[in-house]
Amino acid sequence: MKPKPASALTPKGVLLYVLAYLLWLVSIVVCVVAVIQLRATANALWAALGGDRYSVGVVNQVSLLLGGLAALIYVMYLESYYRGSVTRRVQRPEASSAAPTQGPVLRRSRISQWLTRVGLAVLLRRFAITIAIPLGVIVISLALLEVALRAIHR
Repeated sequence: MKPKPASALTPKGVLLYVLAYLLWLVSIVVCVVAVIQLRATANALWAALGGDRYSVGVVNQVSLLLGGLAALIYVMYLESYYRGSVTRRVQRPEASSAAPTQGPVLRRSRISQWLTRVGLAVLLRRFAITIAIPLGVIVISLALLEVALRAIHR
């Protein structure tokens, strides 16, 4: 049986929607920074690989176009993903009469229980997972930029 979605018109639901959109705006900013960093890295790699100064403009524009398009699609996906997490609640396992399996029993911390109770657990988990992608792009771009700059200044 599917749980009934919670009504979002309560004050708590409105606050959760506001938080979801604030996290979405943070994701937009991080994606824009990732596109800018990717563009700078493409320019430096082009120079390190021996590209001439006349074609660097094409590389600059293509990296901006492709990176911007990817970021736009990703940000559009994130909006509905974050908005959907407001009405989604964490599913608690059904109580069963079966004996627990062997192994350690994981206890939930008080913070985790509080986040679940106020409805933030799903939203914050989704934010943490989805923000890791543009942050990973930034880190990889910074590493490639360092390699390219060392190759240029050799």
